[in-house]
Amino acid sequence: MFLFLAGISFALVADRLRRRDATARQIAATTIRRGAEILALGLLFRLQEYILGQPWAPWTDLLRVDILNTIGVSIMLMGALCWVVSAASSAVDTSAWRMRNVCAAIAAALAISFAAPVVWTSWKPQWLPWYLETYSTACTTSACRSRGSFPFSLGGIRVRGMAVGFVILSERARLHEREPP
Repeated sequence: MFLFLAGISFALVADRLRRRDATARQIAATTIRRGAEILALGLLFRLQEYILGQPWAPWTDLLRVDILNTIGVSIMLMGALCWVVSAASSAVDTSAWRMRNVCAAIAAALAISFAAPVVWTSWKPQWLPWYLETYSTACTTSACRSRGSFPFSLGGIRVRGMAVGFVILSERARLHEREPP
């Protein structure tokens, strides 16, 4: 639920920037920078955990994937997705821009959903160092003995939230809002 709501908040921020006449490049730069900040915070929390766990914490704990890593990378990729949608279309109308982002988010969510099982089983990127492999397969050690990490496929939940956020912001949805009593 947290990832889904974070996707909705991404749509709110991107839409607010769009209504303020920000360019596609500015929207992408702002959202990608925010994703990088969240990723950096996740790495700093991991460093803090490692320092506080001394002398028992193994150095490999520094490279473990956690929810903030997943959210940060997802935000950066969603910012890039919004930039691609804006650059590929000449939509000046905000509602057309929203609907194109909804379609792109649905396509990205479907691609992640279909690719995840294959990446976890057949196309496991074992050629990558294990700490990069954890972003796709949820393995937390080089031997994949421990599960329970946050693989990137959870980013698909975030992209679905982005799609719902843009739908909520659409003019049609606003026309059907209930008036306050």
